Amino acid sequence: MEDAAFAELETDGELPPERIETLLSAIFFVLSLIANKQGISPDIIERYAGNVHATRPQKYVPLTQEEIEKREDDETRRMFAPALFKIKTAITSGGNNLFKN
Repeated sequence: MEDAAFAELETDGELPPERIETLLSAIFFVLSLIANKQGISPDIIERYAGNVHATRPQKYVPLTQEEIEKREDDETRRMFAPALFKIKTAITSGGNNLFKN
């Protein structure tokens, strides 16, 4: 009788989740928030969360010198982009706003 009642509650979705499921979903939620804050789309997280092949660790391949230089160039461009945008805007608007925040 107890098993039948348990099965009925489980079928209706009225049973509380197991502790491990609650813990795992809380961890997944927090990791999703952190990833979203870092600019990773929640759609990508959902798409690859259950895909074992997509989340499998890959063999480490050291970067070539060209790849290292490209990353450094990209990082430099990102750092200077706001200043260059302000300068470009100031020049195109007549130079009056060059030193304003």
